[in-house]
Amino acid sequence: MIYIKKHIILWYAIICCLFLSTAYPQSLNYDQLKKLIKIHANNADSSVFLNVQLVKLIEKDKSKTEDLIIAYLDLSEANLRIGNIPEAMTYCSNAALTSQKHNNSYLLSRSYYSKARLYINQEKFPEAIEYYKKGLAIVEKLGKKKETAQFLSQIGYGFANLNQLDSAIFFQEKSLHMRELLNDSIGMATSFSNIGYVYYLKGEVQKTRDYYYKAADYRKSSPDKYMLASSFIDCASAEQELGNPLKCIELMQKALDIIKVSKNFLLESNCYQSIAYSYENMNQIDSAYKYHKLFKATNDSVFNQNNIKTISNLENKYLLSSKQNEIDLLSEKK
Repeated sequence: MIYIKKHIILWYAIICCLFLSTAYPQSLNYDQLKKLIKIHANNADSSVFLNVQLVKLIEKDKSKTEDLIIAYLDLSEANLRIGNIPEAMTYCSNAALTSQKHNNSYLLSRSYYSKARLYINQEKFPEAIEYYKKGLAIVEKLGKKKETAQFLSQIGYGFANLNQLDSAIFFQEKSLHMRELLNDSIGMATSFSNIGYVYYLKGEVQKTRDYYYKAADYRKSSPDKYMLASSFIDCASAEQELGNPLKCIELMQKALDIIKVSKNFLLESNCYQSIAYSYENMNQIDSAYKYHKLFKATNDSVFNQNNIKTISNLENKYLLSSKQNEIDLLSEKK
């Protein structure tokens, strides 16, 4: 009940903000919307709704072209998060067309990047690589080295999914070399992790392990502890493949120490399952059973969490629909 009341208050504030557009300058509404978008960035449904209102305000404003392109890209991202791929693709195309029309090369590259991600989401890897390469050509010409490394890495990821592993390694290593020159420790950790994954696909588990450990070493100093936990899980999986169950358990426990704080039940259940499997391999049945029970319990939490999210999304969609109708009615009356 409290959850619903909070959302009703939010939407009432949004309606008031939009309703006042006839009484106050457009820039005030624009600022209010920008603030609301920032506040509710983690809610995809709210982000879609608010950015649609923002786009309506600035589509005819020639002085805010860059903001319009960014709003299109934000709408594409938000629609991707709620699984609405056709809408996400439409807004991404709008961003690309507007960028071309106004000669904004950098935002055109970001539009291509977003479009490639949408193709990745649909497992259309050749199309994704094509758009990543288009974006790469732009950022190379602009001299954007960090973005160049990012595009190279994503092209490597696309080739890995096509099982063209030599090409995948080639682009990932080019990306790593550029990130080393930039002293980009976070990017280097990502490159090490990606290269390790390609070697895993090649069946070279020892190399996989070595690269995963390099990624973990760089992530130890990063504020993003979630990525460090992911690295520990990668390393543990490699140790398990190499027949080192005790090392696997040690690394999974390190990951759990981080994951439990964030209450990521899905990752937590995966860790418990892996630990249970390692104890089973060592014929320590009591310990295996203990962690199997923990795996089952967190799996139930994942199920309940997903149910809550589904109900929340349904509530949000209902509120969005009803509030949009109210806004349309207020507009007609004004």
